[in-house]
Amino acid sequence: KFNTSKVILFSYSQGSSLNLYLASLGYQDVALSFSGALPSNLYPNKFQKTKVRIFHGNLDKVVPFEMGLETYEAFKAQNYDIKFKERKNSHISPPKEIAFEWIQESLK
Repeated sequence: KFNTSKVILFSYSQGSSLNLYLASLGYQDVALSFSGALPSNLYPNKFQKTKVRIFHGNLDKVVPFEMGLETYEAFKAQNYDIKFKERKNSHISPPKEIAFEWIQESLK
């Protein structure tokens, strides 16, 4: 069971870009982003309390892996509670265990 007083957004690809943008504005408690990135003009410029978790396959052709990594670095530079995991040789979704692990640790 999860604490239902928290707002957790879980998204893929283009939805992840919106999710990360909302995280930069502090609209949710946890952002789980899978293969998403932000253009540099939307990088966060001030810290919000949202915990951000990014998972990206290094063979992603839709949202380039490098953009996901740069997005991670931008959030990290603003001292967000952020983690980045790479799935090597893949562009598929993360194992559901990773999503559940991140949700549980993020709600502590």
